[in-house]
This record gives sequence, structure tokens and C-alpha cells, in this order.
Amino acid sequence: MITPYISKIKFYFISFAIAGAIAVSFSFANYDEGQYPVNQIQKVDLQKAGIQLSAEQIFSEKGGALSDALVRLGGCTGSFISEQGMIITNHHCVFGSVSRLSTEENNYLRDGFYADRNEAELHTGLPAKITISSEDVSAQVLSGLEGKEGKERDKTLRNNIKSVIANANKSDSSYTYEVSEMFLGKQYFLFKYIILKDVRLVYVPPRYIGEFGAETDNWEWPRHTGDFSVVRAYVGKDGKPAAYSKDNVPFNPNRHLKINPEGTKENDAVFILGYPGRTYRHQPYEFLNFQYKTFMPTVVEWFNWRIDKMHDLSKGNTTRYLKFAGTIKSLANVEKNFRGKIQGLTRTSVLQDKMALDASIEAMSNGSSYASKYSKVMPGIAAIYNQRNQYYELDFYISRVLRDVGTVGAAMHAYEQRGNEELRFNQFSLFYGSQDVELEVESLHFLIDKINALAEQKGMLKLKITNYSKEKWRKCFQNSRFTDYLADVKPLVESKSAKLINKKDPLYALCEELLPLVKASRERAASFKKENDLLMPKYTELKMAYLKTDFIPDANSTMRFTYGRVKGFSPNDGEYHYPHTSLTGVLEKANSEEDYYMPQDAIDIYRRDNVSKMLLDPKTGKVTVGLLYNLDTTGGNSGSPVLDANGDLVGINFDRAYTATINDYAWNEKYSRSIGVDIRYVLYVMKYIGKADRVLDELKIKL
Repeated sequence: MITPYISKIKFYFISFAIAGAIAVSFSFANYDEGQYPVNQIQKVDLQKAGIQLSAEQIFSEKGGALSDALVRLGGCTGSFISEQGMIITNHHCVFGSVSRLSTEENNYLRDGFYADRNEAELHTGLPAKITISSEDVSAQVLSGLEGKEGKERDKTLRNNIKSVIANANKSDSSYTYEVSEMFLGKQYFLFKYIILKDVRLVYVPPRYIGEFGAETDNWEWPRHTGDFSVVRAYVGKDGKPAAYSKDNVPFNPNRHLKINPEGTKENDAVFILGYPGRTYRHQPYEFLNFQYKTFMPTVVEWFNWRIDKMHDLSKGNTTRYLKFAGTIKSLANVEKNFRGKIQGLTRTSVLQDKMALDASIEAMSNGSSYASKYSKVMPGIAAIYNQRNQYYELDFYISRVLRDVGTVGAAMHAYEQRGNEELRFNQFSLFYGSQDVELEVESLHFLIDKINALAEQKGMLKLKITNYSKEKWRKCFQNSRFTDYLADVKPLVESKSAKLINKKDPLYALCEELLPLVKASRERAASFKKENDLLMPKYTELKMAYLKTDFIPDANSTMRFTYGRVKGFSPNDGEYHYPHTSLTGVLEKANSEEDYYMPQDAIDIYRRDNVSKMLLDPKTGKVTVGLLYNLDTTGGNSGSPVLDANGDLVGINFDRAYTATINDYAWNEKYSRSIGVDIRYVLYVMKYIGKADRVLDELKIKL
């Protein structure tokens, strides 16, 4: 499955002078791949791509273009589909909100949710960001950084960014401003946003539709998942963004998308606007090898353990499961994604190609024109990643103690701030978001064992607490004031009492012993960042000089455009996947197993023949469910609208095929396929399963 910065994006790419000899200007060539900044759409031959719109109709500084219908919804994308602020996105994008709003009596996660009137819509807590404009502020952000390193450089950079944002606020404080890094140490843009704070649930399909296939089908094709939901944005009566209030009114967007209920056929041109989160295509080989060899295997091991433990602890306990559900889904999604990436890097030549490219870049860097400035760049990158590979697993598990065991994280925060009159009391609530003491006990026992085993491998001192049993840890939690935030921590925090720090607290000894490891880990991270911040801008310059070509910046949650075709593919030898699935596949998969559970009344509805002809594919006579296309997407594109050649909505993007999980590192038309839920299935579910006639009426859809 697939954040501070957005809209009328002025990506005027700067030129880099390489060793005073070569200048590389930014004007796009013909890319097979591409997550294009939206103000560079004019560089694409849209007519050749089959798109019947001009670049200005897709994005325009003047407003009124399709891009005005886009929002960044939490960590996903959404799009306005009505004049009354209705937004369509993915089911998995609102999954956490729905699980938090659910109870044993009103289990919206299991049964779905439908508000038959505005007053019944439920507040999600998700923000919706609308991009207004952007400008290149590289000169201001990079001012005074020359010759500075480490903390001094970081401080100057932060202060420069604060100054840029402060100046923007002086000009107009009615917007939110954020600075986004486009190229590390090279290019920065200031983005202006409207942030809508009141977003409410309108329609969420039952889980057996919104997550049909669950983890078995996740990152797979063929797909039969109705991964969509509908929410609505609200503002104050004055039309300005406002916190949730029953007196708020629906937001009236500049532009909303038109729905094309006829859908698509194979080889139709389609495109996506959205907010892809993060890609790493311009990183060196050493980074990719670190991801493959160390980072992803370590994360997969921990996430698997944590997922299994949450399932074990929540058996027969609906309340606890609802608390865990969002976390389980998130961890499982990343875990399978990483396994897909590992497999992809194993079965393709991406690693080998990166290695060969960097070897050529290094050879060039040692030439007479470059050696004085660049000869140490590639050896320097190899050295910092050698250190990172050696210590990352230990550092990872140390960090998880403070991150995934919130009680210990809070105790460590207090311990580190002891004697500090400016103790940051306001940060304590962050450690108790979804606390479950039994999960924390189990996690801490596992993590301390891991840390000790890894420390011993490296000839480091083991922690004295290595022999603590789960029962002993359980007693530590029972007797620590940090375990109960509301009863014990919050009152002391609110009164800013020094009593919060108590040497007799049973978790104090853990913090005292763990702190040297924590500090050493932080020092390694700071050292890596310091060197990487100095080396990567030079690596980028070298790569540009060697390739003599243009770069599309890696995705970074700013609005992007990608285009392609509805298209099948052959992921494995002797295997071909068609680009559409239908209700027939839903019925073939439906059974009593958890991932494919479908209640009999839903199966009966699916078997009915009296379906609106508008929703039936003219070729197959069936309702299309899933949609496959060769667009360049990644995380953050979840919920992005899939638009036809005329810019009408024909699907909602929600995933990639398993072979495309390596899109973050490299895109290839042969194996990179993205997955959406077809708009015909969205309408079918709302009409026949959800009976959400109010939503269909607002969309002006008559079935």
C-alpha cells in the first residue's frame, strides 16, 4: 500500500557548475520513468502520451486546473469529488482513524460506516493540505553554510529555514509555510499551504471489502480489494480553516473531479496527480547495498516479531485488537514491502548497475579535471557506509527501546533532563499514544536480549539487567510512576514538579545503564549525517557531470505528475497478468478464511443480475474491480486519483505489484505496475452494499 510542502510548484531547477568546467541545466529529456514536478508537465509530450489536455489544464499557477482538486490527506493523497468538500481516498488511509473511532458495540472497522446526514459524520483527526504555491529559496537556505559542518551547519540551516518561513508569515500569515529539500544540500523550495483541520468520515466500506485479501493479497496482482473511503473537509463559517466544531460548514473547493463511470479499457492512457512520499533513486550504490544487506532485513525481523506478539496478545480481546489494528496493518504493509524490495534487488540487476555506475563516476572523479575537489567523495561514501553496516542493527534495537516501549522512553526523557530547570514537560504525552503495558513488557524483554547479544558480538559490555525475566520486568512497570500517564505522570507534568524524577523508580536503573549505549548510538548517527551531508551534494554534482543529463528530484511528498497506460505484464516466466479484474474473482476468492471472509448476504448481492448497465464493462458484461497500469508511483500515492485522457476519475490508486516494490530505488516498465480500485466498483459498492444514496446523489451519479 501505498507533508509539509505543496501547490503551484515552481520547480525552476538550478544549474550546477562542476569543477568550473561543466554546467548541467535542468530541462527535461524524454523519460520512461518520472514523478514530474507539476510545473514541468509542459516538458512532456502529452498528445503523444494520449492525454487530451494541455499542461495548463492539469496544473496552472493561475488556479482552476485539475491540481486544485488534490489534497495531501495525512500521509496519503485524496481528491475533491464534490462542491461540498467531499474527498475520496483509500480505505487503508483512514484505517487508523476508523479503528480509533470503533468500539465493541460500534465496530466501524469491521462493519463499515455511513453517515446519512452531515451531522452524523465523524471527525477523523486527519489534516488535509492544499498546495497554493511554491518558490525556490535555495539561496536563502544555503546562505552562510560554506565551510560549516555537523551541529554548526545544522543550526545555521535550521535558522535559515526559520527565517524564510518567518518572512513568509509576515507577508501573509493566513497560510502555512514549509521548506522542502529537493536535492540534499543543493536545492530548497518554500511551499504555501491551506491546511484543513476538520476532516470527517462520510462512507467507509466494511472491512471485508475495503481490505479483502488483506495481507495475503497485499502488494499482489490480481487484486479484488475495494480499497476506498469517502471523507469531507469542513471549515469555519467564515470559510477559513478551523479546528473541529459542530458549527463548521463543508469546504467549497476551487475544483473537484468529474467521475467517468465508464472506466477504462486495456491500453487507455491514464495519469496520476499525487504526493509520493520518498524515493531514493539518486542515492549511491553504498546506500542501496546498506538497504539490501542491513537495513531492510533488520526491520523485517523486528516488525514480524511485533506483529506476531500483538496478534497473540489480542486473541479474544476485541478492545485490545482495535487498539492494535492500525499498528498491525502499518507494520505488515512495510514488512511485506521490504521483503518485496529484497526479492526485487535479488532478481534484478539494479544493485549491479548502481555499482558499475559508481565505479565509472569514481574513475572520472580521479581525473585531472576533478581530482582536487572530488577524489575523496566515493572513498568517503564507502567509509561511512562501512561503519553504518557494522553498527546499524545494534543502533536500531537501541532506538526501538525508546520508541516502541513508550514507558521507558518517558523515563529516559526524564532521566536525561534531570537537573534541568527547563525540563521539557510538554513532550511526555508523546510517549503514551497507544500504550499497552503487556506489549511493552514483552518488547523490552526481547529488545534487551537482542542488544546484549549484539553488544557481546562487538566486544562491548553487556547490560547488567540481561537476566531480568518477563515477570521481573512486569514488576518494574507495576512499581514505576512512568507506567500510568494519567494518574502519575500528567499531574506532575502539569505542575512541573521535580518529583517526576526519582532515583528509587525501578526504571531509573535501566535508564542509567542504557544511556551510554544510547549516547554512543546517537554519536554514530550524528557522525554519519555530518559526513553524508558533506559528501552527497558532491556526489550529485559528479553524477550529473558523468551522465550529462537532467534529474527529476526524488519524491519528497510534494505534488507530482506521472503518466502511462492501462497495461498488463509478465512478472514471472510463463505468466501473464491482465490489467482488469472483476466481481467473478471476488466470488472465486470469497470463503470463511480471515483474509477472504465474505458474509453470505454480500455474496448474494454480488450474484444478482440486476446491476446498472452503466457499471458493466461492455466487453465482459461484468463489473470491473481492479485496475493495473504502468505509472510511476510510490508510498504517498495511496489515494491518488487515476485520471483518464480527459482528466476524469476512473480509479483510486492504492498499491503496487510485488515486483514494483523496488520503485523507490528504480523504475522499469517491464516490472513496475501500480494497482487501483476501478471507479465502477467504487460506485457498485456504495450503491448495492452500502446503500449510500446520499453520497451518489451528491456526486450526481444516477445508477
